[in-house]
Amino acid sequence: MMGASRASSGDPDRVDDPQLVSLLIDGDRAAWSEFVRTNARLVTAMAIRVLGDDTEVEDVVQAVFAKLWADDRRRLRAYRG
Repeated sequence: MMGASRASSGDPDRVDDPQLVSLLIDGDRAAWSEFVRTNARLVTAMAIRVLGDDTEVEDVVQAVFAKLWADDRRRLRAYRG
């Protein structure tokens, strides 16, 4: 993500959350990849806890991210404040 500000976490590849949200709202696919990369482990862990069965976890995780991309990006505008 060229020109995006980086967080002060010491990770030069990490975009700070407000910048990431702004890029997501604009439909930036690189920002989307970053969002999925940084949140996939958490979403997977939650799916495993809820389902208690690994056979459906991958499908559920994909469905969560697909729903976010297709329907809920516009709702992120509220985060921008």
